[in-house]
Amino acid sequence: MAAPLHSPPIHSAAVIDGLEDLHALSHALAPHPDAPDSPVTTFDVVRALSTCPSVKSSLELQGMTSPTFEAIEAWLLSRGTVDKAQLASLAPSERRAALLMFHQVERSHCPVDVDEESECVRRTVMYKAAKLLLQAQMLMPKNNWVQQQLAIARVSVLLHSWLRREPYEGVDTHPYPRLQLDVSVSAHSGEGVIRPGSLVRVEMLLIREHAIQPEDSHAKTEDRAALEAYWNYLEGVKPPGTPNSLLAAQPLVVTNPSQKALPAEVTFIAPPAPGTYALRVHIMSASVAGVELEQDVEFAVV
Repeated sequence: MAAPLHSPPIHSAAVIDGLEDLHALSHALAPHPDAPDSPVTTFDVVRALSTCPSVKSSLELQGMTSPTFEAIEAWLLSRGTVDKAQLASLAPSERRAALLMFHQVERSHCPVDVDEESECVRRTVMYKAAKLLLQAQMLMPKNNWVQQQLAIARVSVLLHSWLRREPYEGVDTHPYPRLQLDVSVSAHSGEGVIRPGSLVRVEMLLIREHAIQPEDSHAKTEDRAALEAYWNYLEGVKPPGTPNSLLAAQPLVVTNPSQKALPAEVTFIAPPAPGTYALRVHIMSASVAGVELEQDVEFAVV
């Protein structure tokens, strides 16, 4: 009889570590019951990342010299990137992880020099944090948390922009995104009205005003396209006292630099009671920090 199949131990360990990290991240970012739709800050996400076991272990097994951390901390405090009260709320290993992540985001301006060993620690922490954020963007929408998901997307693009910054410095063939968003809501059946309990269709068209003509390209199409992608989040806006919900999270990928528009569609079941309901569409760049669009739209159930 054939022996039972087992996954290699290293794979099992990696899966367990990943689940523990996601659990820690979710626990740290869970919305407060009294203010479930309060904005989540960059520091909130960085602090949550610093509590994840794989990130903390990178700093417990390897060390950076205290003078290096003291110099980084002093510089970040002088810029107002963090404040003493925020850092004081963290355990020592969490504090170091947070300092590294904030330092990396502003690394091009930082005068602090680190030795080779410290650089290895920094890269390890950054890799694990960036990988965890990518996993969270795919798995955490199941929680239906809106502000947490938006904050994770913002911090993810900050870290990933740094990870790929050096190979593309000086490249002028990637125009800065200029976007417009069109949103419409209709009955999925094609009727002129939306009935209680029926399917609702939300159609979104992300227009790329910066799309280029193919003959203007200096780089390979596949290289350019790989650098531009977006997240499309659909938020259900609820009455005061009821948490808003994340109805959809969709990646939108540019497959050609001359592509004029990215279409997207989301369907969901209409509320059971007649009335006017609100939605909010969030478009967030996955490749350029700070590029976001937001549009509110209402629909009537009759």
